[in-house]
Amino acid sequence: MNNKGFHVSVKPVTKGNGGSVIAKAAYNSGSELTDKKTNTVHDYTSKMTAKKIELIDKYGVKTSKNIEKNVAYSVLIVPKIADKITVEREQFWNDIELIEKSAKAQLGVEIDVMFPRGLSADQRIDLVESYSQELADRYNILVDVNIHKPHTHIQKKDDGQVLEITKDNHHAHILLSSREIIQNPDDSYSLSKRKNWGLWSTSERLKKGLNGRGDELKYQRKLWADKANDMLPDDLKITEKSYREQGINQLPKMKLGKSLYKDILKGKNSVINEYNEIIDELNKYIKANDIIIDYGDNGRIDTEINEQEFKGVTVGYKKRKPFANININNISYSAPKKELDKAVDKELDEPVDNVKLLADFMNIADDIELVKKAQRSALLSTINDIDERLSKQAENVIFLKDKYQRVPNAYAHLGQEFSADIELVTSRIPSIKTIDEVKAIKEALKLVEQFKQDDMMQTDQSVNELKKHLDQIDKQTLDNHKIIKELVPIHGAIINASKALRALEKPFNATLDKAQKELDKINNLVIEKEMNEDRWVDAFNNLVDIEVTDNMQTFEKFKALADYDVDAFKALEHIHEQLKQIKAHQIDDTAQQQLDNLVQSISDYKDKTDSDLKALKQQINTSNKTYERLEPLYTQRTELLDQSAAVIEQDDDLHDEITTTKTTQLNNDRLNEWRERTHQLHTQLIRYNEQVEREQEAKRQADAAAEKLAAQRSQDQEKEQQIKEYDERVNSFNDRVDTVVTEIDFKGVNAPYDLIDSAEKLAKIAIALEGYKSVDDLTAIQQGMNKTLIKNSEITAENANKNFNDQLDKLPSNKQKIEVIEQLSTKFAEVLDYQAKSEIVIDLLPQLEQQQKTTQQSLDRANSYSAPRPF
Repeated sequence: MNNKGFHVSVKPVTKGNGGSVIAKAAYNSGSELTDKKTNTVHDYTSKMTAKKIELIDKYGVKTSKNIEKNVAYSVLIVPKIADKITVEREQFWNDIELIEKSAKAQLGVEIDVMFPRGLSADQRIDLVESYSQELADRYNILVDVNIHKPHTHIQKKDDGQVLEITKDNHHAHILLSSREIIQNPDDSYSLSKRKNWGLWSTSERLKKGLNGRGDELKYQRKLWADKANDMLPDDLKITEKSYREQGINQLPKMKLGKSLYKDILKGKNSVINEYNEIIDELNKYIKANDIIIDYGDNGRIDTEINEQEFKGVTVGYKKRKPFANININNISYSAPKKELDKAVDKELDEPVDNVKLLADFMNIADDIELVKKAQRSALLSTINDIDERLSKQAENVIFLKDKYQRVPNAYAHLGQEFSADIELVTSRIPSIKTIDEVKAIKEALKLVEQFKQDDMMQTDQSVNELKKHLDQIDKQTLDNHKIIKELVPIHGAIINASKALRALEKPFNATLDKAQKELDKINNLVIEKEMNEDRWVDAFNNLVDIEVTDNMQTFEKFKALADYDVDAFKALEHIHEQLKQIKAHQIDDTAQQQLDNLVQSISDYKDKTDSDLKALKQQINTSNKTYERLEPLYTQRTELLDQSAAVIEQDDDLHDEITTTKTTQLNNDRLNEWRERTHQLHTQLIRYNEQVEREQEAKRQADAAAEKLAAQRSQDQEKEQQIKEYDERVNSFNDRVDTVVTEIDFKGVNAPYDLIDSAEKLAKIAIALEGYKSVDDLTAIQQGMNKTLIKNSEITAENANKNFNDQLDKLPSNKQKIEVIEQLSTKFAEVLDYQAKSEIVIDLLPQLEQQQKTTQQSLDRANSYSAPRPF
């Protein structure tokens, strides 16, 4: 039997311990669900996303692993008798939360199952769906099913990240609803008022002829084993029974649980893990010596039978005492009957005492464990010692490769050749072997960890082979050490020679760097000159614009200050570039003198450039201030001329004075005097123009009054004619509507007069309203009358609709009401033949159909009754 493949755990989801069935459903399905009562969002969508994890080992080597999404399959299963309903996960579990009012209410039951080995992905889906469907049909409930892939455990250490993956742990979360789900006539669903019968208390179950709740748990466990075994080959069958129930002569181990399992992955131990290791040794000894276990209790005992009558059937319910907890102190052992002759003390010729046998048994197990622990400790010590040496040698290899292989021209800038020594070092680096050896050490460490987890692998042969392998790696570390010792003096000679050259190169390069900074400053000054040249052009043009100056000699004089000697600057840069090419071993007095001359030339060029730039800036500043002072006065004069040109031209003296005055002679007093004189002249012109305008306006008003009177008379006659035509058109249309409703013959319906009268009025206004809305070819006056008529008709229609429904509600809910509704529906359908776009009738027909259904459902409920289903 594949006992490791059976796991069925049943746990309630209750409010009492702070549980939320919505959070549970979100976690299981890897989705985002909102608790609508508390507005809490439970987001587990990360479980539906594949992840890429970056790993770094102690040597800085980066690798990555792709982790598939955790949720492999998700489905909601309903009972077959309610298979037409459509259920949405978030809404359903919110309905459960709302219907369970008690603060300690049970919201559902979660069954965790582990899939046995030997099943494909499709078989796992078939198995869990078949199992869940049977539970859904048995309890008439919704079952939320989600299959999870093996969980991934990530452990971080000081030397990087280590990825651990739990293997062969495909499992499913099966969430059962606390209430029955009922299919309504319109294929929607509702929840039962009571818990489903699988959650009834024991006393309530007995009253209904059912056994205790413990039998439901047993049924659920056995059902899983039976359905799984239908798919599994004989050598992989599973069972829900314990070792004792199966008659297997073996001690059970304690469950580690998720947290302790993670501790073991991290290399930590626990009391439970040590206990299980001892149980493994005991079971090996029990099997080797064919020993029988006596647990020291009477097993499972049926203590009482409770018989009751339920609907003429006698129901027998057994109250059972479960297996007693296993107590190591109560266990005794005896050899099987066929071996009794061997189980004697040879010296005393007496049977062996069971107590002494157990003591010897435990001592043997302890001795075996101590020897194996000592072997593991010695192996770990050797591995750690070799690993430490290999780590240092690997660091040396990385250093030498970085120094001489990855950057082969690291010393080229010094000008001295080290190629022979570097070639010798690089040729010897491949002889230092660490990569495969480090991997082998990690594999050896992993093997020792496997010995610790399963000491059946720790045989003398496996230990000796591991020691030989470690000796070979140790020999390689000694060879590595010799090569590294040979390369150390060569590396030292290269370093010392390069230090001497760098000491000579450093001050020369420092001066070159300072010269480069001065060249950069000159370049910035040149750029600033170019910018200020544009500023000078703008400043001079501004003075020209306001007629202050047009002296081009002054312009060219200051523009020349922005010029610079391009060739001289490039020559300085060229010399600097040549000096940068000098290697460390080429630095002598000549090179130093060239550098000093360059520094002085750069300083002279910079001083000249800086002096020109200061003079140019000062002139720009003076010009800008002159412009800022005179530009407002010039603009005011220009505006005065632009705004009052026609007035000023009436006075020749005033016009000549304003236009001939120089910009430099302008001031506020003169501008104010010109404005006053212009204002007085303007006033005289206005008085003359006003008199002419008054006379012309009087004539225009007399002509307009005569035209207005004639137009008003014509408009009144036209309006009266349009109103008359619209009224005649509406009256004619209403007469045709009355004829149509009479032909439909609502009075032929066998119903009270008030109902028929309200139906006729509703039909007339429904046809008329759409007619009013569709009328066209109206004048503006008629359109206004039509809008008012439509508005009043909509109010009439609303009142007629309400009156009709009130009269319909007065009918008793019987078969005759259904017939009346059918006849009225037919009549209103005929209304659509005359007015297909009538929104009133289009909205009314579904309402009549719903009233007919509601009346029929009321009749059906009146003729039915509820009763518990027997099981």
